Amino acid sequence: MKILLAILGFALAFSVQAQETDKFNGTPAIPFSAQDIAGETYASEALKGKVIVLNLWATFCKPCILEMPELNKLKKEFAGKEVVFISMSPEDKATLRKFFKKNQFDFAVLPSSGNYMMNFGNSLPQTILIDKAGIIREVSTGTLPVEVRKDSEGTDMYNFNSSKIKSKLNALLAE
Repeated sequence: MKILLAILGFALAFSVQAQETDKFNGTPAIPFSAQDIAGETYASEALKGKVIVLNLWATFCKPCILEMPELNKLKKEFAGKEVVFISMSPEDKATLRKFFKKNQFDFAVLPSSGNYMMNFGNSLPQTILIDKAGIIREVSTGTLPVEVRKDSEGTDMYNFNSSKIKSKLNALLAE
């Protein structure tokens, strides 16, 4: 019975989070302007005319880290197109630089963005698609769709599927 209640509680919490993020679809993106860890400034107003993929994550979020290789592939696939890949983390530059000594993430990383991120709740990761006019078209909570399987040694293997986001990006680019 306790397990059933826990499952129902989790499902309800996820449903509430999904409803909270759905309220942003079709609304203007909350303006932002910040420097990435390399010192380059990213401002939402200056990015109008481009599609923005905004990923909210943190170094302590294992699902965030697990999906990074697939997000890197996505960025590479859309290189040269009118898409900007930005991420926000609540952590400071020093923490992020230490993390990036062992991990690769090809998005521009805006540190110390916790206040902005809280506008979308407290679930990580989240991926927000913003169209060329600066309108939020989708807020996805959780990782890209994933299939988890065991390898021959019993280690979990994660196969992320980015086909849905690719399709949405292509549609936004065509508008």
